[in-house]
Amino acid sequence: LLEWCDIRTREDNEKELDKLPGRNKDHFRKTTGLPLSSLFLYTKIPWIIKNVPGVKEAIDEGTCMFGTVNTWVLWNLTGGLNGGVYLTDISNGQITGLCNLETCNWDPEICRYFGIPHDVFAEIRSTSEIYGYIKQGPLAGIPISGMIGDQMAGTVGQLCFNKGQSKCTYGTAGCLNINTGTKAVYSSCGMMTSPLFQLGKSAPILFTLWGAIEGCGQLMRWLRDNLQIVKSAQEIETLAASVDSSHDCFFVPAFGGLLCPYWEDDARGTIVGMTGYTQKEHICRAALESVAFMVKDILDGVEVDTGSRIPELKVDGGVTVNNLLMQIQANFINEAVVRTSMVEATAFGAALMAGAAEEIDIFHPSPDRMKLDVSFPIHETTFLPSMADDERTRLSKRWTKAIEKAKHWVSD
Repeated sequence: LLEWCDIRTREDNEKELDKLPGRNKDHFRKTTGLPLSSLFLYTKIPWIIKNVPGVKEAIDEGTCMFGTVNTWVLWNLTGGLNGGVYLTDISNGQITGLCNLETCNWDPEICRYFGIPHDVFAEIRSTSEIYGYIKQGPLAGIPISGMIGDQMAGTVGQLCFNKGQSKCTYGTAGCLNINTGTKAVYSSCGMMTSPLFQLGKSAPILFTLWGAIEGCGQLMRWLRDNLQIVKSAQEIETLAASVDSSHDCFFVPAFGGLLCPYWEDDARGTIVGMTGYTQKEHICRAALESVAFMVKDILDGVEVDTGSRIPELKVDGGVTVNNLLMQIQANFINEAVVRTSMVEATAFGAALMAGAAEEIDIFHPSPDRMKLDVSFPIHETTFLPSMADDERTRLSKRWTKAIEKAKHWVSD
């Protein structure tokens, strides 16, 4: 098992970059919607084939199956070795980096380029249809009718069904998604392009332009467990709120490199701007500010790629309970941040996909199969910007300097 944040393939990724004209990370973007990065399976699967005993032999024998977690769960629930269903959906298939964004199917040329036999992958389906039935146990016979990537599910769970609507999830990592409608918008600013959802086999595919950052929950745990300057995640907000600013202390949490919009695998975490006055309170505040800065960088890229600015930012995820972070976020993007009572929107979005399957139709999708008719009261908390423009500009310039310090740390 290789997780998305596993950086053991960084050197392999660098070698692949060296083969491309001008070391262009976007060489495959027009096909996949994604840059070349160790985040995706471009180099992860070749690494597995090379380093995990038995995998190459299984490929040669036709008994090897590759997939993301959703495929593994579906296969096991529907019987596993005893007739399990081997499928994935368009959102999880495409984020591997080996899928053609126009056809929403495995791209044989890219698979061949990286030495990956594309016939080991599961068949790609829509995000909302009956894939199979639970084989055994108390839920035996229950249909499995929804599969969708976590960030896409969060976008659906925030009811972003219309073009231009967006959300940002603050979980282990941070991810901002915007619905671009039936058109795939290819980024020139380091964003990713992916299918958002498809309500059935014959329905149109809606797409998302999105960006992901390291940090968020992962950073909070690092402060608690590794640095041990707090005993709980809640204490981070308390300490950070006890000072009026970070006093020009900047924290870049590039523990495994930088994701959107920088895509620097060789960056590493750094804290800059410290003085003899800097205390743990300032470091905690700088950590919260780093999350808000990186989300702002993504939002700026989305604005350039789409040609429009979002009127507000809907947020969800466990880290959004931090009121100070939400206020800092509103200050940095100079827009309202809206936190709904549906904090865990990802699970709700997955449930909507399952309920919207044509054969089930619990949520009554509209005739064009592009929208879900969902109506229920949701409590909202709105954070409005309260920072002067000149201070926002000054801090942004300092943040850019801090990012430059973190880049290329292990390039030698």
